[in-house]
Order: sequence, then C-alpha cells, then structure tokens
Amino acid sequence: MLIFVKRGFTPGRSTSDAILALRLLFELHQEFSQPLHVAYIDIEAAFDSVDRSALWKALRSHGALPFLTQLIEDLHAGKTSRIRVGGQLSEPFVTTSGVHQGCVLAPSLFRIAIDWILTRCTDAMGITMGSSRFTDQDYADDAVLFTDCPSKWPPIPSNFDEAAHTMGLSTSWLKTKI
Repeated sequence: MLIFVKRGFTPGRSTSDAILALRLLFELHQEFSQPLHVAYIDIEAAFDSVDRSALWKALRSHGALPFLTQLIEDLHAGKTSRIRVGGQLSEPFVTTSGVHQGCVLAPSLFRIAIDWILTRCTDAMGITMGSSRFTDQDYADDAVLFTDCPSKWPPIPSNFDEAAHTMGLSTSWLKTKI
C-alpha cells in the first residue's frame, strides 16, 4: 500500500522515507506507463531565512489560535546572534528572520511557510492517482514538485521562487533539478 501525505511535514518521517515514497511513485508510474515529471527544488539557507512577520501571517491564515500565535511570536522576539571569527565573538545583534534550529517547533513552523508557498503555485502542477491529486512532496527544506506533462514546467519553478520570496526565501537554482 502506498501512503502519501498530500502536503506537509510528518513528524518522525525520515529522509529515507521520503526517498522511498518517491521511488514507489516512480515505479507505479512506470508500471502503468504513465508519464511523471519531477522538479527537485532546493531552498537556500531555508531555516535561517524565513521572514518571521510573513510566517506569523501564514500561521494566522492556517487558523492558528491567536494566543498560540502570540506565544510563538514572543518566543522569537528579541532573539540575538553572535558571529565567531578566529575565536573572537562579535557583539550580539538582533535577528528578525529564521526559525530556531533544534527547537521542536522549527519543522512545523517551516512546514507552514512551505505550505503557504506551495498553495500559491500549485495550479499548473500535479499528478492524479485514482481519485487523489498530488502536487508535491516536501521534507525539511526541500520540495519535490510533480506534473504529468513537461510543457507545464516553464512557469512552475519561477512561480515557486516568486512565492518563496514573499516568505524571505530563495530557490537555489544550482541545486534545483527538473
């Protein structure tokens, strides 16, 4: 049985699970002689670059309770960083972007950002399996986009990148492959 999550991060899912799901999808399409075209999208410095104000808006649009959104905002407010160069630490400076790597909320918060981006660029992409339509598979800071027709590709990566910019993110074109 093939189980696909239509969108979003699934806690406990590993990279090998994501690769296995893609492999099974390829095998199914090959077995039924169905076309499958895939774009592997890589986001530059993803967890460090998310615009927090845009993330809070996306969180609200997903229906998060206002008090919960405020708690998460407060958790990120006034955070500082320092840079170490040759054993010397810089003065602290306030950061306004990124999610806290290592925090249990970080993957879920980043998933909200990716979902927001993908909902703005999924019109032209997707494949149908039975009665379900699948547009993407995302894991951490990588997204895999699907289509059944190569002529649909031209606008998809640029639409993704345009939507990503609204979240403070950029596509790594060197690592992105179609």
